[in-house]
Amino acid sequence: MFRWGSRSVQAGPTVQWNIFNYGQITNNIRVQDAKLQELLLTYQSAVLSAQQDVEDNLAGFLRAQDRAQLLAQSVASARTAVALALLQYGKVSRTSRRS
Repeated sequence: MFRWGSRSVQAGPTVQWNIFNYGQITNNIRVQDAKLQELLLTYQSAVLSAQQDVEDNLAGFLRAQDRAQLLAQSVASARTAVALALLQYGKVSRTSRRS
């Protein structure tokens, strides 16, 4: 046993087949598949949530642009009204000075 000649060396590929653990292996595959499905649903939910955020913010941005345009038109109309009022006031004050 302690001599070099009594030692043997074995080399080569080994195969291990857990035939008696087939149910456990199948169940492990099912668990991993369920985890994958859960992760896919989580990912899909995150993508849909992000898309909803983008759509909401885009709609808000477009409404803000419409509001800014309406406010700009309102300012232009107010300036025109002020100019007309000043013009009419100038005519009224000139005619009242003549009388």
